[in-house]
Amino acid sequence: MMTEDFTKLPIGVLVSDSRTIVRCSVCRRRGALDVKLRRCVHVEGSAIGADGLVIEPIDSCAPVWAIQVPISVAAVS
Repeated sequence: MMTEDFTKLPIGVLVSDSRTIVRCSVCRRRGALDVKLRRCVHVEGSAIGADGLVIEPIDSCAPVWAIQVPISVAAVS
């Protein structure tokens, strides 16, 4: 399994088309704001399984407060 640690990235970095690094409203650590899951993902793991690539949060916080959602992402959702 490979892991990606978002806590080491600077705030404001765009890690995918729908996720930005923010300061978590729950624990105050940095993480990737996942608007669809309404979670701040701090560490995620990925592995290749029989069904293809499986990506799942290993360390995350919920709920995410609306104030954290970047305006550009909120307008699309």
